[in-house]
Amino acid sequence: MTLNSENPIFITGLPRSGTSMVAGILSELGVFTGPTVPSGESNPKGFFENTVIREQIIKGVLKSGGLCPLGVRSLPPHDFNPEISFDNGKSLKEILHRIINAQGYSINLPWLYKDAKLTLLWRIFNSQFPDALWVVVRRNRQNFILSCLRTHFMLQHSTEEEFWNKFADDYELRLEELIQTANRVIEVDTDAIISGNFNAIESLCKKIGIDFSKNITAEFVSPEHWNRGGK
Repeated sequence: MTLNSENPIFITGLPRSGTSMVAGILSELGVFTGPTVPSGESNPKGFFENTVIREQIIKGVLKSGGLCPLGVRSLPPHDFNPEISFDNGKSLKEILHRIINAQGYSINLPWLYKDAKLTLLWRIFNSQFPDALWVVVRRNRQNFILSCLRTHFMLQHSTEEEFWNKFADDYELRLEELIQTANRVIEVDTDAIISGNFNAIESLCKKIGIDFSKNITAEFVSPEHWNRGGK
């Protein structure tokens, strides 16, 4: 199936699991992302989240439900799937198309939206884009916790390992439901990628219909950032 405006790539997983790394690799290989959140100390290569979609759509939906817009505290129920309309009854799909078209998207290109908070809202996006390709990013649980405890924007929520273990359980419940429900899902182990095994990226490129480049992938992956808790 060709990936285009009707069949996007949605990348999600636990925060600090490598979603930015996977999205960044695909961006380097030619997948459209639109303007994204700039890099910072915790993600030196960038976050690769479309800024408008994150701020206006993702956080907007969470806020409208009285939930934490950062997707950490006051999580929605695991079956969260409210009916949402925007701007005189326009659907989520119509709004997302409007956003990316205004950002210069070409209709026949694959495009992606990456956000760990998609884990909380996946039912809404899946109902609008039933043929989307979902990329679920995995990372060793203990490495995820260590990264949270080294990252300033995660530490604002808790400095306790027990909190992040419970948080991971809550996210994993939703990810398993996504994997069992969505039509098209591929899982990516970022611990393997950082060790130099790019098989998952190559397989992902085949599903998307783009050329895989080992050199581009290797150049983007930065073990020195990952090992200190980056991405």
